Amino acid sequence: HLNIPQGTLMYLDGTLIDSAEGIYYAFKVACNKIGKKPPTYELFKAHIGPPIRVLAKIIFCDLKSEEIDELEAGFRKHYDNEGVFLYKIYDGIDKTIKELSKDKNLYMSIVTNKPTLLAYKIVTKQAWGKYFDYVIGIDFPKVKNSDEPFTNKSEALMYTIKQSGIDSSNTY
Repeated sequence: HLNIPQGTLMYLDGTLIDSAEGIYYAFKVACNKIGKKPPTYELFKAHIGPPIRVLAKIIFCDLKSEEIDELEAGFRKHYDNEGVFLYKIYDGIDKTIKELSKDKNLYMSIVTNKPTLLAYKIVTKQAWGKYFDYVIGIDFPKVKNSDEPFTNKSEALMYTIKQSGIDSSNTY
């Protein structure tokens, strides 16, 4: 038996999968469409994490608002349809998820900065849906209730803990 707290919240990006390749692919295509030279993969990967609008401002400090809009639209188009599937599952993840799921007292959820429907695409492709109680993307409130999306991953984590009814001190 594994010594795991009652509630296990897993991050999709950086914990279960490495999605940098797909994110970079979509960003590179979007950069080319607006006439900007994309950064190197290494530079891009070092800054990955914040929403694409923030990332664009970090990499291209001189972008105008309409250029950021165009870059974001191009990114979304290419990431949502192609790039989302360009990821690598970290070694041992499938086995670990299956092993953890055997503990019927364990509540497992995924929390991610990805949009909820994209996270579902990945979870579905990997046949992980049966293992997780929730898949919570950054826009989950909007997807479910037409509320405003979470402003950060901490809000998403707290929401998931509250939904589970688990004491936050019993989460990992």
